[in-house]
Amino acid sequence: MSGRAAAAFRGRRWTLPLAGAAGLALLCLSAAAAITVGPADIRVGDVWSTVAAHLGAGATELSPIRDGIVWNLRLPRTLLAAVCGAGLAVCGVVMQSLLRNPLADPFVLGVSSGASTGAVAVVVLGAGGGALSVTGGAFVGAVCSFALVLLLSHTLGGSTDRVVLAGVAAM
Repeated sequence: MSGRAAAAFRGRRWTLPLAGAAGLALLCLSAAAAITVGPADIRVGDVWSTVAAHLGAGATELSPIRDGIVWNLRLPRTLLAAVCGAGLAVCGVVMQSLLRNPLADPFVLGVSSGASTGAVAVVVLGAGGGALSVTGGAFVGAVCSFALVLLLSHTLGGSTDRVVLAGVAAM
């Protein structure tokens, strides 16, 4: 590695950890702000004190009802939304890197169309006595649609370009 390249590498060595720490801090701040939104008058400081109290770092100043609103209602919903968003981001990155196509997403590959078809099929045809929910039908439809896309792309040659073309054709 040349001296110029080594200097550039040393200068960027802390970029990724700092960006990750800044992203995590922004996530915590936005989650605390999201928890305050609602009909109950709860401030960001109240959220932090409630979380700290439940983690063993003192007592909260909120009433038991407001404490329950933060800890039992809004915090789990906010954390689940953050986890779902992170999961979707990871799935998108994996799909784009495997296909080597920055435009690859569930809509291009026909997975979203298959999921909506599966959900509509459960609603229209009935779930057979509750055996399959709308969510389950959407999952089965998405898996079947993606299997069809992979089968089509395999018969066409199996390259990543063929996968995208088969997904567009299956939509």
